[in-house]
Amino acid sequence: MIEDKDIKPYLLGLSAALVLIGKALGSTPGLDLDKLKADAETLQASMPEEPKSAGGRGVHQSALSSLLAGLESARKA
Repeated sequence: MIEDKDIKPYLLGLSAALVLIGKALGSTPGLDLDKLKADAETLQASMPEEPKSAGGRGVHQSALSSLLAGLESARKA
């Protein structure tokens, strides 16, 4: 099997959008941010780790990683 190590433009755009969505969600008053992060991490852990992307993450996990990055960004703000 040939591994695709290049990040595709669609995946890059999707990841960027999910970071923004995560940041917006994380800024929502009354949202249980810890529960949302725990749910996203549980779902991410259930995804296959192979194949890997150029950044070393599993391609199946990339979208959730971006969402978690946005949530964490909102927490720090």
